[in-house]
Amino acid sequence: MPQKYLVGLYIHSSDPQLAANQRAALRLYAENMGWTIMIEMTGEIEPLIHAAAEHAIQLVLCWRLSDMPEAESLLTRLHTTGVDLLPLAQSCAALQE
Repeated sequence: MPQKYLVGLYIHSSDPQLAANQRAALRLYAENMGWTIMIEMTGEIEPLIHAAAEHAIQLVLCWRLSDMPEAESLLTRLHTTGVDLLPLAQSCAALQE
């Protein structure tokens, strides 16, 4: 049985349609895994970092690290809290955006 996670979603796109597609894919993935979405952010990482530090989330789902200018900072800061980051499109290369 898959582990149940409390997750945060991070959407990074300046294109509203692309952001909506990413949000829908991330939500569907989390729901299909039986995970609970605790927070959803578009473009801003501080609320995710705060949620991670407060142990309100165990995992952050995003679309692709290469699309995020703040990816290194996010990875470093999440690592210090013990929260993992899963870039969904990099994990499932066949997914369409």
